[in-house]
Amino acid sequence: MTDIVQTASEVEIYRDLIKIGIPALVGLAGGLLGGYLPYRIQKAKLDAESVQKDKKYHREQLTELIDNLSVFSGDLSSYISILISMPREPDEQYNNLVKEMAIRMYSSESKFIKARILAGFLGGSSVVEKMNAFNLQSSNTLKVLLINSPSGREKWGDSLKELKNSELELMDAIHEVMSSN
Repeated sequence: MTDIVQTASEVEIYRDLIKIGIPALVGLAGGLLGGYLPYRIQKAKLDAESVQKDKKYHREQLTELIDNLSVFSGDLSSYISILISMPREPDEQYNNLVKEMAIRMYSSESKFIKARILAGFLGGSSVVEKMNAFNLQSSNTLKVLLINSPSGREKWGDSLKELKNSELELMDAIHEVMSSN
C-alpha cells in the first residue's frame, strides 16, 4: 500500500507540477516575449529617428557649405567682371568700385574658409582638395587680371578658363558628396 501511496502522491505531485508549472512557464515566456518585442520595436524607432536626424544634419551642413561657397564665388565673379571691364583710362569712380569689390570679395574669404571646414567635417576630402585648387586658381587669376601690361591681358582668357574648370571640378566633387548621402 505504501507503494500505491507513494505512487499516488507522486502522481499528485506531477499533476500539481503540470497545473502550476506549465502556466508558469507560459506566463514567463509571455512576459519575456511581451517585454522583448516592445523593446525591439522602440529600438528600431529610435534607430530610424537617429538616422533621419543624421541625414537632416548632414543636409543642413551641406546646404551651408554650398551657401558659403556661393557667396564667395559670386563676389569673386563680380570682382573679376569689374577688373575685366576696366577702361583704358580708369577714373576715380572705377577705382572706388574696384576697391569696394575687392574689400567685399576678400571679406567673403571667411565664407570660403567656413565652406572648406564644413567640407572636411562632412568627410569630403576630394571636395577640400578641389576647394584648395579653386582657391589657388582664384588667386592666380586675380594676379593675372591685376597686371595691366599687354602681356598680362593676353593671359586673361587662359586664366579665366582654368578658373572656370577648377570651379566645375569643385562642383562635381560637391555633387558626389551630395549623391553619396
